[in-house]
Amino acid sequence: MPFVHADSLSVNSVAYGDLVMTPSEPIEGAYFSLENATVYVDSIPPTVSLISPASGSQVYGTIEFTFLPTDNIGISNCSLYTQSGLYLTGTAILNGASNSITVNGIYGGPLYSSNLQWFISCIDTYGNQGNSTVFNLDTQEDEVGPSGGTSKLEPATIAILYPREWVRGTAVNVSVQVFNYQNKTYTPRNISVDFNINGVILNYQNSSDFIFYVSKSTRLGNHDLSFTVKDERTIQKNIQIAVVEGKVLSTKDMKTTSSLFWIISASVVIVISAITAVLYFGLRRQSHRAGLFNK
Repeated sequence: MPFVHADSLSVNSVAYGDLVMTPSEPIEGAYFSLENATVYVDSIPPTVSLISPASGSQVYGTIEFTFLPTDNIGISNCSLYTQSGLYLTGTAILNGASNSITVNGIYGGPLYSSNLQWFISCIDTYGNQGNSTVFNLDTQEDEVGPSGGTSKLEPATIAILYPREWVRGTAVNVSVQVFNYQNKTYTPRNISVDFNINGVILNYQNSSDFIFYVSKSTRLGNHDLSFTVKDERTIQKNIQIAVVEGKVLSTKDMKTTSSLFWIISASVVIVISAITAVLYFGLRRQSHRAGLFNK
């Protein structure tokens, strides 16, 4: 075991387990007032084990990079590295326990790759650095799923619920239903509509449903509407609607309606008259019978 004089003491000059000799009188600014002291300098780096995602796996969307750091003193911070370099550092690290660094929105970002190489590097409280092994991931989703089904990118599909005819001067309900690759509805980051119909959106019922008031000046005929949904990818759906005029009764329609009114009225009068006659004769018959019994 080598001896190191306190006058020349420094972290670089002291190795783990060195015996430090100090003078009997304390030196101003020195940590040692004992004549003999043993200084233990931490030179042991942390060990880091990767837990998930498993190497060689395929993951999408939000990814939790989970790891287990262990150190004989304590962990100061841990960082996520890829083949491109440092990506993210976490400081609230638990020593000897499972920790995670979460990354959202992988699609289109720096971690979007068919061969992402990643590892975790941790630094202990004395500056020693330890690295994990390197795992490989596939975060780049194909346009078609592994079984030839719907893409796992969101949104997978969209559906538009709407009336085929939009009447001038009225409000119409339009619903945009967005589905993920599991065929479940969800709310995407952005929905936009492109069309050339005069009017105004009265109110949003939620992020994908709205009520549209069709102006009375809107051109009659067919109109094309384009709906664009943006999230991990962008998909578009086009529909065609017909703007029509509200139904106005012509003179012929009014005459027909008037004739129907009088026919219905006459029928009602006849029915009422028949019911009245039945009731009248029924009462007379009952009165006659009552008279016979009273004699």
